[in-house]
Amino acid sequence: MHQARHVRREAGFTLIEILVVVVIIAVMTTVAVLSVGVLGKDRGLDDEGDRFTTSSPPPPSRPGSRAATTASGSVPIATR
Repeated sequence: MHQARHVRREAGFTLIEILVVVVIIAVMTTVAVLSVGVLGKDRGLDDEGDRFTTSSPPPPSRPGSRAATTASGSVPIATR
């Protein structure tokens, strides 16, 4: 007579399941950190951009072209 063996599986998670969860958490953390920005704004880049925009002269106008004057200088107006 064949006696049925009941193999009792221990409760818990396998190593593969734990590794998959760890990888998912790592990817989500990486995305969150990159979207927020760990270092914040680059202050040196902001300073350089401000220096460039405040120190550059307005572009020279060509004869026969129309230009509008704005706070940042002359901006050519497209004509047909």
